[in-house]
Amino acid sequence: MHVQEVSDGFSMEQIVPYFQPIIDVKTQRVWCYECLARLMYDADRTFLPSDFLYLVDKTQCNSELTQHIFRQAAEYFRFHQVNWGVNITADDICSPATVHFLKSFLHDYPNAHRVTLEVQASTVFDYIDEFRAFMLVCKALDIQLIIDNFGGLASNIPTILAFPIDGIKIDSKLITDLAASNKCKHKLTSALDTAAKNDVAIIAEHIEDEQTWRSVSNLPIQYGQGFYISHPTQNVTQ
Repeated sequence: MHVQEVSDGFSMEQIVPYFQPIIDVKTQRVWCYECLARLMYDADRTFLPSDFLYLVDKTQCNSELTQHIFRQAAEYFRFHQVNWGVNITADDICSPATVHFLKSFLHDYPNAHRVTLEVQASTVFDYIDEFRAFMLVCKALDIQLIIDNFGGLASNIPTILAFPIDGIKIDSKLITDLAASNKCKHKLTSALDTAAKNDVAIIAEHIEDEQTWRSVSNLPIQYGQGFYISHPTQNVTQ
């Protein structure tokens, strides 16, 4: 669906979280839920972020969207003993308002360590000083940080692992391609070893078929996520 279909009458209140599980590869139990924004335009139409984020950017409401999804997810999972997380942007890590929001909201939130914030690797490297400062805030609040979407920045995984983060997400295809290459396999092994030593979780994302699932299952990867495991849903089962 094209963004023009939602350009009229767009409201932040129409955006709700959908939940996609990240599971333990060995036990297949849910480790965390990623909370993904969806626009409920009417009873029959649900829009992906690619359909409406243009509107959020246009109105400069990125941080407002982050806080909106965070509030809804936090209340949904308040009494669920499971990890959950939302995606944040460069605007969020650079904004004092986001820090104030997190400190205020999590002041009396039960077990804040269940909360995870995901930030793209490109944002980390583009705003390295701001990320370092934001990371210190997260550690003080006892919330977790996961670095996502390496893409062409895979060679910088060792740099990311030097940070006191809690997890990294790597595209499952990248993982299996590296594992299949004798030239690159040692780099993957080294990265996984370093992550294990630093107590950093490795999540294989975009697992879309059984073959990829089997490939990831045969590697020392702790967690997996993708449509083969589960599509995002409006509710979770405990």
